[in-house]
Amino acid sequence: MMDGELLNRFRGYLFSFPGFKSTIALSILSIVFLSFINSRWGFLYFFEHYLVIYVISIGFYFISSMTHFKGLTLSRILFLGVVIVLFKGLFDILVLLFNVGSPLLNLSVFSTFSTLTFYFTNLEMEEELKPFLWGFMYPFVLLFSSITFFPPVSFPFLVKYTVTDTVGIVLAWIFLKYINFDLTKLKVNKLLKAFLINWLSNDYNVFEREIQNFSVETDGWIKVFGKRGSGYIIQTSFHPGPLRNIGGGVLIESIFNKEDSTGVFLYTHTATQHSLNPATHKDVSRITECLNQLRGEIQGIFNKSMGQPILVKGVYFNAMCIPFENTPLVIISKNGFGPDDMPFSINQLAEDIFTKAGFQNVLLIDSHNSMPVHDTWKEEYLKDLKFILKQCASRSIHEAKEMYQVGFGKKIIHARSVCDNGIRVVIFKSKSITAGIVMIDGNNMDRDFKKDVINLATTKGVEMCEVITTDNHTRNATGKYGDIPVGNLTNENAAILKAIDIAMEEALMNMGGGGMEYFKFHVPSIQVMGEEFFRLVEKALKTIGRKAILLFIPTITGPFIISLALSILG
Repeated sequence: MMDGELLNRFRGYLFSFPGFKSTIALSILSIVFLSFINSRWGFLYFFEHYLVIYVISIGFYFISSMTHFKGLTLSRILFLGVVIVLFKGLFDILVLLFNVGSPLLNLSVFSTFSTLTFYFTNLEMEEELKPFLWGFMYPFVLLFSSITFFPPVSFPFLVKYTVTDTVGIVLAWIFLKYINFDLTKLKVNKLLKAFLINWLSNDYNVFEREIQNFSVETDGWIKVFGKRGSGYIIQTSFHPGPLRNIGGGVLIESIFNKEDSTGVFLYTHTATQHSLNPATHKDVSRITECLNQLRGEIQGIFNKSMGQPILVKGVYFNAMCIPFENTPLVIISKNGFGPDDMPFSINQLAEDIFTKAGFQNVLLIDSHNSMPVHDTWKEEYLKDLKFILKQCASRSIHEAKEMYQVGFGKKIIHARSVCDNGIRVVIFKSKSITAGIVMIDGNNMDRDFKKDVINLATTKGVEMCEVITTDNHTRNATGKYGDIPVGNLTNENAAILKAIDIAMEEALMNMGGGGMEYFKFHVPSIQVMGEEFFRLVEKALKTIGRKAILLFIPTITGPFIISLALSILG
């Protein structure tokens, strides 16, 4: 399965942009700094020159965004202006320092940069000519807007300028051809373009059409464990990914959208992996529509009593098991080892072990409450899980069962590490003990913060508590760091703990007679992304990712070298 850290680094390289105010400040500082560096040739002269380049660049890109390249937003255009001014200033420093070339000729070197920018911000998937035409025009717009700062240009100069501009276009074409190779059914350039269209415009349709070239059909299920009018614990065999609003990336949101007067929803991640990501929005809708049955009069497997929760520790995993009479809840946590997700086959393993022990079914929860070491699945992990599950089943079947109360609570919070569905809490209280589950809508968790949440639960009288995250992928590829684990940003941890406190108070206030029911809904014929897609994408990232970055450097600087050579040759 794909290396998550590799993908996060790739996202970071592509999608890190400063904020609007920071961009404006950086623009001013860049223009002043570069003018000062070149002040021996006239500070005010270069200040006006760079300011004109910046303004004209913003205007040119803004006009292009209104007509063809709709992926160019104002903040992106302002940032592009900064990049262009910085490169122009750097090239000028080299030219003036070594007395080679011409600051005016330097304007021709931006054809490669502008062509690639226009290519990847063109939201028309099949249109490839326009980016090259606009990329070719841009240096000439800069030239005629800056001509007042330099002596009149001659015909030989215009020839050199046109040659440099054209070489830049050719280099851009070569670079795009290099990354546009086939890996079986995967066309790297086309997939990257579809991904960028999604990122730039939020249009998921283009990328989902590419995914469907690899998708495979499979059956799955949704399991529900809850009390009518109070709340439901929900999980599905499908994985909530890959990212943002693409396919299964909206799975968790779609589940919570079904939440209404039937009660508070609490989503739990089970043993499932990215190969089981639903391919399209249509597949997600078909998965979650079965939750509409909860509004009807369907009957589930009734659980009128619960036993004492037990803890089992293994080498790589720990488990907290809450043994209801028919449906135990088994929450698996990692000790910092192992892969991010457990294989789907672990669900059947748990079913076999617990039904053999005497239970009717089991709800297996992958807590995603720590940042594990990324690793491939190993045989020793499976042995450890088998041991833990057998211990949970054999010990919990003999636990004395008592009547219990249950309460659900929730609190929405706005935080960078917490997604839109906030905090959800369920608390079970018997005569012997109070146990609870805290769900945070996020992607993994800082282990120290998990301890803080458990300590908070203890102060509320919840003697045994486990903290889980949803593994929500809606905020992937939205910034430099990709996924931010819950609790990783210390400045917002107090607010998150406060929200958990409020949700716990609500759950304790809503305590009522037990009667949790178990439902399992069969979901047939869903298209999922499959293992082949991730295998090919990982191969593409590893084989051309670093090489493409290395090739990008001479591609961008090539026109500058050509301009120097033409100046030396006269």
